[in-house]
Amino acid sequence: MATSMKLLKSSRNLFKYFVESHMRTCCNVRHMCQKAESQAEGSEAGDHVSDGEEMEYETRLRILRSSMAFVHQHGWTVDTLAAGAEVEGLPGVAHGLFPRGGVELIYHFYTDCNKQLAMQLAERVAREKESEQTNTPGKSKITPFIRDAVEARLRMIIPYIDRWPQAMGILALPPNAPQALKNLGDLTDEIWYYTGDTSTDFNWYTKRATLGVVYKTTEVFMMQDKSDDYQNTWDFLDRRMGDITRVGKLVRNGQEMTSVLGEACKGFTIIGRNILGANSGAK
Repeated sequence: MATSMKLLKSSRNLFKYFVESHMRTCCNVRHMCQKAESQAEGSEAGDHVSDGEEMEYETRLRILRSSMAFVHQHGWTVDTLAAGAEVEGLPGVAHGLFPRGGVELIYHFYTDCNKQLAMQLAERVAREKESEQTNTPGKSKITPFIRDAVEARLRMIIPYIDRWPQAMGILALPPNAPQALKNLGDLTDEIWYYTGDTSTDFNWYTKRATLGVVYKTTEVFMMQDKSDDYQNTWDFLDRRMGDITRVGKLVRNGQEMTSVLGEACKGFTIIGRNILGANSGAK
């Protein structure tokens, strides 16, 4: 009971932070370009990353990528990181490069999936622009575009769905909530960016907060879904997409927003009851 209440409180805080935090205004691809430019300028000024730091970064990345093959066996744990290190010809104790343990593997997977989605959406937008230039109808409406993006992102979880409830439980823990929030914020910002959203007022926040709730509630539903190809999940997503079209109403009606958030928190609590070992799994 105490564990369920703790996870419920963590879930509420996660969505509270989501609404109140100032999320970034550019997508990951643009951020990477800016980072590359900044590093180039720093290099010219003699302020560059040392060879040792670059080697450590590459080593960490190699271990993270190799570790994904062991998630089914060991979960999101240091044992998985140790197995990945050994694949790379490193001693198992190399998992010490990840002081926060298995949660760093979850972050790696989450951000990597976000980048994959960004590339897919960029390609779709490019195709549609090309179709417009050739007078071929191809421009998506916003709601179907968002709906397809959410499904595409959730499908990336399916190969690891047997272990994803554990990951959700770890991310809901208070120490991990800020980074989990940032990753979710990055995801929603990517999607809205590629819809062509140019809002600069309070709608900028409410659109992303609402999409975040839609994504998380559908993700929780998916963990319980046993239908073929998760068809019940996609039907659930279709119903939840109504929240996107009612953003204005959600802003005016706090009670309805509370109801949506409550549904998400309830789902997280159910997940939490199934992963009482989440605390140890994060180490």
